[in-house]
Amino acid sequence: EYAAHQVDITEVLLRALHDQAAAVGMRWSSVQAADAAAAGTRPAVGLATLVERAVPAVTAAVEAAMDGADSEQPVLLTDVSPLARYNQLGVLTQWTDLSRPRRQAVWLVVPQLRNS
Repeated sequence: EYAAHQVDITEVLLRALHDQAAAVGMRWSSVQAADAAAAGTRPAVGLATLVERAVPAVTAAVEAAMDGADSEQPVLLTDVSPLARYNQLGVLTQWTDLSRPRRQAVWLVVPQLRNS
C-alpha cells in the first residue's frame, strides 16, 4: 500500500566496513576479531575508527533512497542495531527528528519484544 523504499542499515554498514578494511589493507577476520575485543583495547578502538569512516555510507544510502523515491514514497530504515552497538545512533537524528523538514516520510522499524 505504501510502497516504501527500504534501506537495510546493517547491509549498508557492513558493505562500507568491508570497503574501509580493504582500503587500509586489513583482513576481514581482523575486523571480526576486533568486534569481539574488550572495549578500550587497541582492536576495539581501531574498529570504532573503521565504523566512523563507514557511517557516511549510511547517510549516503538513505539520502540516495530519498532522492530516488518520489515525494509520496516513504523511506523505511531497517536493522539499525549496528548503529546502536557502535554508538552511532546520532546519525539517525537527521531523519527521525520530527522538528526537521524533510522531503518525505522516513520510517524507522524498531523491534518490540513481548513479555510472555
